[in-house]
Amino acid sequence: MDKLDEKLVILAYQKTEFIYANFYQINKSCITKLNNNLDFVREEVCKSICFGLYQGAIGLTNHLIESFLRLNLAILESQATEYNEDSLIEINKKFLNRSSDEFGKLINSAKSIGLITKDQAKKIDKYRVDWRNPFSHGSSHQLLKNFGTVKMFSTSISGISEVKDVEIQGQYHLHGLMQAVKAAKEAIPYFNFVDNLIIDFYENLKK
Repeated sequence: MDKLDEKLVILAYQKTEFIYANFYQINKSCITKLNNNLDFVREEVCKSICFGLYQGAIGLTNHLIESFLRLNLAILESQATEYNEDSLIEINKKFLNRSSDEFGKLINSAKSIGLITKDQAKKIDKYRVDWRNPFSHGSSHQLLKNFGTVKMFSTSISGISEVKDVEIQGQYHLHGLMQAVKAAKEAIPYFNFVDNLIIDFYENLKK
């Protein structure tokens, strides 16, 4: 274990640059406010992506989609038609009933009740399997499944070295790096899908 110089670490963090190319890929999300509790998470995802903090963005996007489903299932199941104290009490009861539901159950319930379409449910479930579950539970072996190969030096008993293609999934000393690479590639399309779904949902409520 190494101890880094505190001043150098602070300097490195201060040099973190705003990535304009990332901003323009999530521009709609950055300039759209829902005016509800989800905005706090959405803003942090936007900032994470704009400053290249992709693994943080993935984790927050996981939180965002689960929060959206749980909250809106509770609202729909409460059958509330007005915004008043009685409605809030009923919504809170339904929300507490849903508080322990696993993500897969939330997706199926949201599809059944018409909160999301079958195609959206299918895509969300794929993200659940590919990203949410392994990322949330620290299962890099599952996260990097079918991620491909990398060329590495291999030394035989005779001492002769050769370059071989090895599966990344089985090279645990590379998992931290490869997870960061994967997150950088997939954080933006994941967030765009989730947030556009959420924005469209609230836009349709106004119609």
